[in-house]
Amino acid sequence: MPLPDDLQHGPQTRVIRQLVEALLFERCIDAKRIDSAGFHGFEWAMQDRKYRCRAKVGAFDRIRIVPGSVEFSTGEGNWHPASLLTLIADLPAMSGIRRQLSEELSQTIRLCHWNLANIARRDHRRSMGFAELDSAMDEGHPYHPSFKSRTGFSEEDHHQYGPEAGNAFQLVWVAVPRDRMHQSLPVDDEKFWRAELYGKDGSRREWDMLLNRLHGQGGSLKTHGLLPLHPWQWVKFRNGELGCRYDPVDTYFLGSAGDRYMATQSVRTLFNRDNPAKAILSCR
Repeated sequence: MPLPDDLQHGPQTRVIRQLVEALLFERCIDAKRIDSAGFHGFEWAMQDRKYRCRAKVGAFDRIRIVPGSVEFSTGEGNWHPASLLTLIADLPAMSGIRRQLSEELSQTIRLCHWNLANIARRDHRRSMGFAELDSAMDEGHPYHPSFKSRTGFSEEDHHQYGPEAGNAFQLVWVAVPRDRMHQSLPVDDEKFWRAELYGKDGSRREWDMLLNRLHGQGGSLKTHGLLPLHPWQWVKFRNGELGCRYDPVDTYFLGSAGDRYMATQSVRTLFNRDNPAKAILSCR
């Protein structure tokens, strides 16, 4: 549930507010504090424009801008509401950084609009369990301006794998040669994954299915280790978009298997929806 002021003013106003708050707090711009004639806030210059905003300084020197108060003037004495594109274009940064920032902030705005249009407000959080509460906290970080950028996600990815929608999905499994992987698990990897893949009733159907797929491609647990992937990661890995190469000759695709998981607020860390007592996985 977005904060009350953000519900009133909308995602773009919030992104502008948090962007300027961060610029001021991190001292990325040389701003002058103004406290006179009923105006309390900051003024600064970028490129050939003057900017100002109404704000107060709170605890730990955190700057709190009045939503919708960020304005610019080109010198004629008239002030106009600052747009996100104008702010980014005037930032003292290299063009590539401004372009990346523009993409992240635009994505944040798009996904916030998607949430407002598609997810019902969940106001009564006190009675929720941990996983449900984590999913219900859809407002995002109150400081970072790109609080919902999720680089590489489409709106469909956001729907399928974002924590707000609360959808559950199976992991995708691959078998990687042991000399090309490093694992840090609390117990022997075969023992660990066997426990995670066995059913609540002790059934080993999912475990046996993965082993049969591995053996059918000429591999074994002596030569290969099991690696679960987020479905989004698998698509990117298969297409070579994660900076590493998928080689079907010695890395075997085993398909989807096991319990269903759902995303936490960190997106790539996953709760086990079907068996909450099992491990929380971090797909990084």
